[in-house]
Amino acid sequence: MFRDLMQTLVDSSENFKVIATATDARQGWECCREHQPDVALIDIELPDRSGIDLGIRLQSLPSPPAMVAVSSMVDPITTTRVFESGFHGYVEKNQPPDIVLDALQAAAEGGLYFTQLVRENRKRIFNDANAINKILSHREQLIVSKICRGMKNKEVAEALELSVRTIENHRYRIMRKLMLESSEDLIEFGQKLGLHHFK
Repeated sequence: MFRDLMQTLVDSSENFKVIATATDARQGWECCREHQPDVALIDIELPDRSGIDLGIRLQSLPSPPAMVAVSSMVDPITTTRVFESGFHGYVEKNQPPDIVLDALQAAAEGGLYFTQLVRENRKRIFNDANAINKILSHREQLIVSKICRGMKNKEVAEALELSVRTIENHRYRIMRKLMLESSEDLIEFGQKLGLHHFK
Protein backbone atom coordinates (compact mmCIF):
# COMPACT_ATOMS: atom_id res chain seq x y z
CA MET A 1 0.00 0.00 0.00
CA PHE A 2 2.83 2.38 0.86
CA ARG A 3 4.61 1.51 -2.39
CA ASP A 4 1.46 2.21 -4.41
CA LEU A 5 1.01 5.52 -2.60
CA MET A 6 4.57 6.56 -3.39
CA GLN A 7 4.16 5.55 -7.03
CA THR A 8 1.03 7.67 -7.35
CA LEU A 9 2.74 10.58 -5.62
CA VAL A 10 5.84 10.49 -7.81
CA ASP A 11 3.94 9.98 -11.07
CA SER A 12 1.72 12.97 -10.28
CA SER A 13 4.75 15.26 -9.87
CA GLU A 14 6.15 17.35 -12.70
CA ASN A 15 9.79 16.37 -12.35
CA PHE A 16 9.70 12.61 -11.88
CA LYS A 17 8.35 9.46 -13.47
CA VAL A 18 8.30 5.98 -11.96
CA ILE A 19 10.04 3.55 -14.30
CA ALA A 20 9.96 0.47 -12.05
CA THR A 21 8.85 -0.70 -8.61
CA ALA A 22 9.96 -3.61 -6.45
CA THR A 23 8.63 -5.51 -3.45
CA ASP A 24 11.98 -6.53 -1.93
CA ALA A 25 15.73 -5.95 -2.11
CA ARG A 26 16.30 -8.63 -4.77
CA GLN A 27 13.76 -7.07 -7.13
CA GLY A 28 15.08 -3.62 -6.27
CA TRP A 29 18.57 -4.63 -7.37
CA GLU A 30 17.30 -6.13 -10.63
CA CYS A 31 15.12 -3.09 -11.38
CA CYS A 32 17.97 -0.63 -10.85
CA ARG A 33 20.42 -2.75 -12.83
CA GLU A 34 18.02 -3.03 -15.76
CA HIS A 35 16.44 0.44 -15.82
CA GLN A 36 19.29 2.59 -14.43
CA PRO A 37 17.10 5.15 -12.65
CA ASP A 38 18.40 8.58 -11.71
CA VAL A 39 16.96 8.28 -8.22
CA ALA A 40 15.89 5.31 -6.09
CA LEU A 41 13.42 5.63 -3.21
CA ILE A 42 14.27 2.78 -0.84
CA ASP A 43 12.29 1.52 2.15
CA ILE A 44 14.69 0.53 4.93
CA GLU A 45 12.37 -2.26 6.09
CA LEU A 46 12.25 -4.80 3.25
CA PRO A 47 11.07 -8.40 3.63
CA ASP A 48 14.25 -10.13 2.49
CA ARG A 49 17.10 -7.77 3.38
CA SER A 50 17.66 -4.35 4.83
CA GLY A 51 17.16 -1.44 2.44
CA ILE A 52 20.52 -0.20 3.69
CA ASP A 53 22.15 -3.35 2.32
CA LEU A 54 20.45 -2.72 -1.00
CA GLY A 55 21.70 0.87 -1.03
CA ILE A 56 25.26 -0.24 -0.42
CA ARG A 57 25.02 -2.81 -3.22
CA LEU A 58 23.54 -0.32 -5.68
CA GLN A 59 26.66 1.80 -5.36
CA SER A 60 28.58 -0.93 -7.18
CA LEU A 61 26.60 -0.26 -10.38
CA PRO A 62 28.38 1.60 -13.21
CA SER A 63 25.84 4.44 -12.87
CA PRO A 64 24.40 4.16 -9.37
CA PRO A 65 21.22 6.11 -8.62
CA ALA A 66 20.98 8.82 -6.01
CA MET A 67 19.24 7.19 -3.06
CA VAL A 68 16.59 8.41 -0.64
CA ALA A 69 15.67 6.24 2.34
CA VAL A 70 12.17 6.14 3.79
CA SER A 71 11.44 4.47 7.11
CA SER A 72 9.23 4.48 10.15
CA MET A 73 12.40 4.15 12.23
CA VAL A 74 14.51 7.13 13.21
CA ASP A 75 16.58 5.48 15.92
CA PRO A 76 20.29 6.21 16.50
CA ILE A 77 21.61 3.05 14.86
CA THR A 78 19.47 3.29 11.72
CA THR A 79 20.25 7.00 11.37
CA THR A 80 23.97 6.32 11.60
CA ARG A 81 23.85 3.44 9.12
CA VAL A 82 21.95 5.51 6.55
CA PHE A 83 24.44 8.37 6.87
CA GLU A 84 27.38 6.02 6.48
CA SER A 85 25.91 4.04 3.57
CA GLY A 86 25.85 6.74 0.90
CA PHE A 87 22.18 7.74 0.92
CA HIS A 88 21.36 11.27 -0.23
CA GLY A 89 18.27 11.60 1.93
CA TYR A 90 16.30 10.09 4.80
CA VAL A 91 12.61 10.78 5.37
CA GLU A 92 10.24 9.35 7.98
CA LYS A 93 7.12 7.69 6.59
CA ASN A 94 4.83 9.97 8.59
CA GLN A 95 6.10 13.09 6.82
CA PRO A 96 3.81 14.92 4.36
CA PRO A 97 4.10 13.66 0.76
CA ASP A 98 5.69 16.90 -0.40
CA ILE A 99 8.66 16.20 1.84
CA VAL A 100 9.37 12.99 -0.07
CA LEU A 101 9.33 14.91 -3.36
CA ASP A 102 11.63 17.56 -1.90
CA ALA A 103 14.06 14.82 -0.86
CA LEU A 104 13.94 13.22 -4.32
CA GLN A 105 14.56 16.60 -5.96
CA ALA A 106 17.52 17.34 -3.72
CA ALA A 107 19.02 13.91 -4.41
CA ALA A 108 18.48 14.25 -8.16
CA GLU A 109 20.39 17.54 -8.08
CA GLY A 110 23.28 15.99 -6.20
CA GLY A 111 22.34 17.44 -2.85
CA LEU A 112 21.35 16.00 0.51
CA TYR A 113 18.00 16.03 2.27
CA PHE A 114 17.45 14.96 5.85
CA THR A 115 14.41 15.94 7.87
CA GLN A 116 14.73 18.00 11.03
CA LEU A 117 14.11 14.98 13.25
CA VAL A 118 16.84 13.00 11.50
CA ARG A 119 19.32 15.88 11.81
CA GLU A 120 18.52 16.33 15.49
CA ASN A 121 18.91 12.61 16.07
CA ARG A 122 22.28 12.60 14.33
CA LYS A 123 23.41 15.58 16.39
CA ARG A 124 22.44 13.81 19.61
CA ILE A 125 24.54 10.80 18.61
CA PHE A 126 27.64 12.95 18.23
CA ASN A 127 27.00 14.85 21.45
CA ASP A 128 26.02 11.84 23.57
CA ALA A 129 29.01 10.26 25.30
CA ASN A 130 26.94 7.13 25.84
CA ALA A 131 25.86 6.75 22.22
CA ILE A 132 25.80 3.07 21.33
CA ASN A 133 28.42 3.37 18.60
CA LYS A 134 30.80 4.75 21.24
CA ILE A 135 30.10 1.88 23.63
CA LEU A 136 30.03 -1.12 21.30
CA SER A 137 32.41 -1.83 18.45
CA HIS A 138 31.10 -2.49 14.95
CA ARG A 139 31.52 -6.25 15.49
CA GLU A 140 29.72 -6.13 18.83
CA GLN A 141 26.82 -4.24 17.28
CA LEU A 142 26.72 -6.84 14.51
CA ILE A 143 26.57 -9.66 17.05
CA VAL A 144 23.77 -7.96 18.99
CA SER A 145 21.86 -7.44 15.75
CA LYS A 146 21.92 -11.17 15.02
CA ILE A 147 20.93 -12.06 18.58
CA CYS A 148 18.01 -9.62 18.29
CA ARG A 149 16.86 -11.47 15.18
CA GLY A 150 16.65 -14.71 17.17
CA MET A 151 19.93 -16.32 16.13
CA LYS A 152 21.62 -18.68 18.58
CA ASN A 153 25.34 -18.48 19.41
CA LYS A 154 26.17 -21.27 16.96
CA GLU A 155 24.24 -19.54 14.15
CA VAL A 156 25.95 -16.23 14.88
CA ALA A 157 29.32 -17.97 14.88
CA GLU A 158 28.63 -19.60 11.51
CA ALA A 159 27.37 -16.34 9.99
CA LEU A 160 30.49 -14.44 11.11
CA GLU A 161 32.89 -17.35 10.56
CA LEU A 162 33.97 -17.34 14.20
CA SER A 163 34.03 -19.99 16.90
CA VAL A 164 31.11 -20.44 19.26
CA ARG A 165 33.43 -19.69 22.19
CA THR A 166 34.40 -16.36 20.61
CA ILE A 167 30.74 -15.41 20.26
CA GLU A 168 30.08 -16.43 23.84
CA ASN A 169 32.96 -14.24 25.02
CA HIS A 170 31.72 -11.30 22.93
CA ARG A 171 28.25 -11.78 24.32
CA TYR A 172 29.52 -11.76 27.90
CA ARG A 173 31.53 -8.57 27.34
CA ILE A 174 28.58 -6.88 25.64
CA MET A 175 26.32 -7.70 28.58
CA ARG A 176 28.88 -6.24 31.00
CA LYS A 177 29.39 -3.08 28.93
CA LEU A 178 25.65 -2.46 28.78
CA MET A 179 25.07 -3.54 32.39
CA LEU A 180 22.37 -6.00 31.33
CA GLU A 181 21.43 -9.10 33.29
CA SER A 182 19.76 -11.41 30.77
CA SER A 183 19.50 -12.28 27.10
CA GLU A 184 15.95 -10.93 27.15
CA ASP A 185 17.29 -7.58 28.35
CA LEU A 186 19.89 -7.60 25.57
CA ILE A 187 17.29 -8.31 22.89
CA GLU A 188 14.97 -5.62 24.22
CA PHE A 189 17.84 -3.13 24.37
CA GLY A 190 18.99 -3.92 20.84
CA GLN A 191 15.52 -3.73 19.33
CA LYS A 192 14.82 -0.42 21.05
CA LEU A 193 17.90 1.08 19.41
CA GLY A 194 17.20 -0.53 16.04
CA LEU A 195 20.18 -2.87 16.20
CA HIS A 196 18.11 -5.72 14.73
CA HIS A 197 18.37 -3.83 11.38
CA PHE A 198 22.14 -3.50 11.64
CA LYS A 199 23.92 -5.65 9.04
